[in-house]
Amino acid sequence: MARRLPPLNALRAFEVAARHNSFTGAATEMRVSHAAVSRHVRSLEARLGVTLFRRAKRGVELTEDGVRYLKAVSAAFESIAEATEALAKPRDVRVRISVEPAFAGRWLIHRLGRFQAAHPDVDVVLDASPRQVDLARDEADLAVRYGQGGWPGLRQDLVASSRIFAVGRKELRGRRRAAFAPIRIVNTHLEFHSAAQREAQIMHLLDLQEEASTDPTSAAAKHVEPYGSLTAAASSVLCGDFNFDVSNPQHGMLNGPSRAGLNYRDAWAICHPDRPREPTCGVHDRIQWDGPDCRDFVFVTEDMAGRVRQVAVDVATAASDYQPVLIEIADSGCNC
Repeated sequence: MARRLPPLNALRAFEVAARHNSFTGAATEMRVSHAAVSRHVRSLEARLGVTLFRRAKRGVELTEDGVRYLKAVSAAFESIAEATEALAKPRDVRVRISVEPAFAGRWLIHRLGRFQAAHPDVDVVLDASPRQVDLARDEADLAVRYGQGGWPGLRQDLVASSRIFAVGRKELRGRRRAAFAPIRIVNTHLEFHSAAQREAQIMHLLDLQEEASTDPTSAAAKHVEPYGSLTAAASSVLCGDFNFDVSNPQHGMLNGPSRAGLNYRDAWAICHPDRPREPTCGVHDRIQWDGPDCRDFVFVTEDMAGRVRQVAVDVATAASDYQPVLIEIADSGCNC
């Protein structure tokens, strides 16, 4: 009798996401988009009729059903790996590389193919995780990290230097501009499996932002990721792939007054009140989610509304799923 097995890609996405406690980490290891991992997990949950993951403080965590299922799936994969290794011709060298997910996805993975073609005897194993490995304890053979160097007891080779520079319109060259008022930038990526989870995340996001805006000594004001700015100003830009339509009541949770007295407004509606939203997904990979509506949003506080000059979707960037949304904001001294 034929076995009724779930798709192998869905099982692999589940197992990798469980190991990383993150869909983002799983996407990096599998060399696919975050959206692809999410789709595989949702399809597996629908097939099984259970919830395998729930949202955690940083990433996701397994439910009780997920823990039980992982034991069986991991054992099956381990058995397949042992059988494959027993039959396959062993490689001469295995190199384990620890690297941050962003660097792996944007730089390293695209170059691995050429390296492995030139060195077929080298088996490269990537650990794409922000976790700081201990090379002295043989947790990895080498690691790629951002920093100033100077790590004792380790050989260090510079991969690349980073450059930070300002850009602006040519007509501003040589003109003295008024100083920018402090702006807090809140950029977040929400992973969710239900409307209730998304609403809880939005409320948590607003709570942290309001705490940082009213109390510069709070932990939220000093939080680095995903609330990247250390400024505790009330003037704020809040952006993320919130994945709702403008008719969704959850849009109104962000497009309006908040408990701390901050009044957020949808930046697209400010710039294009009579223009439909341009899609930010399916531009290059042609894969839409639930419809053609815009899934990425930018909100600004009321005091910033008059400074929003442009909001546009960057369709030139060949993103795998979502296109970047660009916002142009005039400085506080602009009379244009």
